[in-house]
Amino acid sequence: MLSAGSPIGHDTVAGAGLGDRVGSDGRPAAEAAGRGHFFVSHASRDQTWAEWLAWQLTEAGYTVELDVWDWAPGQDFVAQMRRALERADWMLAVYTPAYFAAPYAGRELHAAFTSEPGRIVPVLVEPCEVSELFRPLLHIDLVGLDEATAAGRLRARLAGGRPTTKAPFPHPPLAGKPAFAGRRPAVFNVPLRNPSFTGRAEILLDLRERLRAGEGLLVVQALAGMGGVGKTQLAIEFAHRFAADYQSIWWVAAEQPALIADQLATLATQLGLPAASSVPETVAMVLAELGRRPGWLLIFDDAERPQDLAAFLPSGAAGHVLVTSRNPALGGPGRGGRVEVDVFARPETVALLQGQLSGLGDEVADQLADELGDLPLAAAQAAAYLDETRMPPAEYLRLFRSRRREMLAKGQVIGYEGRIDTAWTLSMERLREEPEGVPAVQLQELAAFLAPAPIPLDLIADQASLLTEPLASAAADELRCNELVAAIGRYSLARRQPDGLVLHRLVQAAIQAQLSPDRQDQHLGDAVRLLRAAAPEEVETNLAGWSRWRQLLPHVLAVTGHAEDRRVELGPVGWLLDMAGRYLRIRGEPGEARPLAERALAIDEQAYGPNHPTVATVLDNLAMVLRDLGRPGEARPLFERALAITEQAYGPNHPQVAAVLNNLAMVLRDLGRPGEARPRFERALAITEQAYGPNHPEVATNLNNLAAVLRDLGRPGEARPLAERALAITEQAYGPNHPQVATNLNNLAAVLRDLGRPGEARPLFERALAITEQAYGPNHPQVAAVLNNLAMVLRDLRRPGEARPLFERALAITEQAYGPNHPTVATNRASRRARRPAGRRPGAAGRRSR
Repeated sequence: MLSAGSPIGHDTVAGAGLGDRVGSDGRPAAEAAGRGHFFVSHASRDQTWAEWLAWQLTEAGYTVELDVWDWAPGQDFVAQMRRALERADWMLAVYTPAYFAAPYAGRELHAAFTSEPGRIVPVLVEPCEVSELFRPLLHIDLVGLDEATAAGRLRARLAGGRPTTKAPFPHPPLAGKPAFAGRRPAVFNVPLRNPSFTGRAEILLDLRERLRAGEGLLVVQALAGMGGVGKTQLAIEFAHRFAADYQSIWWVAAEQPALIADQLATLATQLGLPAASSVPETVAMVLAELGRRPGWLLIFDDAERPQDLAAFLPSGAAGHVLVTSRNPALGGPGRGGRVEVDVFARPETVALLQGQLSGLGDEVADQLADELGDLPLAAAQAAAYLDETRMPPAEYLRLFRSRRREMLAKGQVIGYEGRIDTAWTLSMERLREEPEGVPAVQLQELAAFLAPAPIPLDLIADQASLLTEPLASAAADELRCNELVAAIGRYSLARRQPDGLVLHRLVQAAIQAQLSPDRQDQHLGDAVRLLRAAAPEEVETNLAGWSRWRQLLPHVLAVTGHAEDRRVELGPVGWLLDMAGRYLRIRGEPGEARPLAERALAIDEQAYGPNHPTVATVLDNLAMVLRDLGRPGEARPLFERALAITEQAYGPNHPQVAAVLNNLAMVLRDLGRPGEARPRFERALAITEQAYGPNHPEVATNLNNLAAVLRDLGRPGEARPLAERALAITEQAYGPNHPQVATNLNNLAAVLRDLGRPGEARPLFERALAITEQAYGPNHPQVAAVLNNLAMVLRDLRRPGEARPLFERALAITEQAYGPNHPTVATNRASRRARRPAGRRPGAAGRRSR
C-alpha cells in the first residue's frame, strides 16, 4: 500500500529528476528537442485529477496531451494511446486504486515501462496497491495535501527539466482553471461511491459537458433508462468523480414525492440558514439561497413525473440539477435535456464480471454477458452470486440458460434494493394504474413472449381482432395503440424504436415469471395467432414477403420455443416452424433451417398423425433442406414417404403430387440417376399442365428441371426448347428481374454451352448473376452457382484471367455457406480444372403452403 510518508521515496520522480534525462549532445532531452511534452495517463474515474495535474503542467510551461481534452469521440482509443506515448517526452501516471484496475491505463503504463522506464512520472493521489512490476519507480506523493501544497510539491519535483520559456497549450479545453481534485465540497451527502463502478466514461463526459454548457444559468439534465441499467450508480459516480467542480452537492431520494420537501429542508442547516417555522418555508429559503449561489448540484434520484419536481427547482439560479428516472419525459422538451442510459457495451460487461471474478476467462465472460443482455444490474448480481457460492462460472451459465427465471432471484448486490426479479415490479404496478393501464400491461405481457428484438406495431394493430379484450379494442384504434406504447415507455419497460417496440430479454423473463400458467398460455396463444396471421404464406417466389419474414423471424423462433412446452394449439406452431425453415433455406442457411424443419415434422405428426397431407408437406421441405446440405441419400426416403402420403390423400394426378415428384426427381439426379429422374419429371410436367394450363409458373419449374436432366443424359438439343419455354413463362409470370428468372437464365445458358455456343451463353449468365446478387445479396450460394458457371464459359472463351477470380469467389461463398466438406464445394474446386460445368442449382420445386 502506498500512502503519504511511504518509505518508497515519495518526494522523488523516477530516475532522479526530469532534468537528468539527457539527449545525444549531453543536454536534457526536453531542452535538446526544443520542447517538453507530457502525456497524462489516468483511469476514467480520475478525470478531475488528470485535468488538475495537466493544468499544473501547462502552467509550468510544458505542453500536455490529455485524452479528454485532445481526443475526439469515436477515435481508436488504442491507436491514440500508442501515438501519444510515441509523441511524449514523459508520461505522467495518476496512481489510484482505479488506475491499476483499468485495463487501458495499465496498458499505457506497461508500454512506457517496457520501452523506457525513465520517462514515467508516477503521481500518487490516493493510497493504493501498486503492481509489483512498477514498485521500483519512485513517485510524487500528493495524498492528503491541500491544493497549494500539492501544486508546490509537484512543480518542485518537475523543476529539473522545465523549459526556460513557457510553451502555449495547444487546445485549451476549459474556460477556467480546473478545481483541485482532492477537495470535496463542504456540503455533500451523496451515497458511498461504488468501488466496482465500471465503464460509462463517454456518458459521464457527455453529462459534464451538458451541465457546463449553460454557464450562469440553471441547467437540468436527466439520466433516463430502464430499471437495472445503473442510472443511480452513474449519478453517484458523477457526484464523486466531479465533486471538485462544485461548492455543494445534495442528494434527494425522489421516488416518493411527498418526502422530497423534507430532504431539501435539511439542506438549510448545511447552507447556514436559520430555522423556519415550517417545512415549506424552509424549502423556500433553501431555493432562494441556491438562487443566489453559484456552483451547486442537486440530484433527484428515481423521480417519476416532471410535475413532482417542478416546485423544487430554484428560479433564476446558476446551478445544476441532475435527475435519474425511468420516465424519459423528465428530460423532454421544455424540461432540460436527457441522456439515454442503455445497457453496457459488451467490453464494459466483461470488464465488470472479470473485475469481480478473478480468473474468469474471456470466452465464458462474453457468453455470460450475452445471456445477461449486458444489463449492469444483472451482471453485478451474477458476479455477487458467483462470489458468494464459489460456483464455477460455466456452471452458472448452464443453469442460467436452462432456469433463467429462477436464477434472476439469485444474488444480492450491495447498495441496490431488490434484484433483477423485482427491478420492474413497481413499474408494472404503476403502469396498471395509468388510464390505459390494463391493456398496456396486457401488451407488455404479450411482448414478453416475443423476441428481444423490434416488435412491429402493425403486428399488433393489424391483427387486433385476434387478441383478448381489452387489448383487442385498444390496439384496433391507432391513437389508443400509440398511447399504450407511450405508457409502457414512461416506465422504461420497453423502448420504442423506428422499427418497433423493444423489450430487454431479462424484463421479458421477469414478467413471464410473475404470470400464472393460464395467463402464460393465453399470451402465448395470442402471440402464435398474431404471427400465423401476419407471416407471408409463400417464401420461394414471394420477394415482397422476404422483408416481412426478416422482421418476424426472431419472434417466430421465440414464440415457438415457448409454445412447445405449453398448452398451445400445435398446428399453427408447426406451420410457423415449417415456414421459418423454408425462409432460412431460401436465404442460403440450410444448417439453420434443418432443426426448425425437424421440429415442425415432430409437432405435425403429433398434431395430425403420421399420414396427414400436412406431414407430407413438412417431409418434403425437410428433404429439400437435406438436399441443400449435400445429403441426397437422406433426403430421398423423405421425398418417397411424402409422395406416398400425398398420392393417398389427393390421388395420382393432383398438383401437390407433381410438386413432390419433381423434388424426388431432383434428388435422384443428385444421386447420379438421371435415367430414373426423367420419367418422374415428365409425369410431374404432365400433371401440372393438366391442372394449371401450359403457361403457369409451376409448369415452367418442371420444364426447367426436365431440361436439366436431359442435359445430364447428353441431349442438350432436346433440352434447349424446354429451357427457352420455361424462361418465357417465368418472365411473363414474375417480370424480368425475379430470382426464378435468374435460375432459368442460368439453366438455358448451361444448355447453350453444352451445344458449343459459349458466346451466346455468356450474356445470359451475366444477367442471371446480376439478378441473383440483387435478390439474395453478394454472398448467397445461388450467387456462387452462377459465378461458377460464368467462370466456366469465360474459360471456354479463352479468357482464363477473367474466369479465375470468379472461380475463387464462388468457392469462398460455398465454403462459407456449407463448410469445406460439402459436395458443392468439391464440385467448385473441380470446376476450375474441368471442361464441363457442374454445380448448377436447378430451380426449387413449387410448393403449396398450408
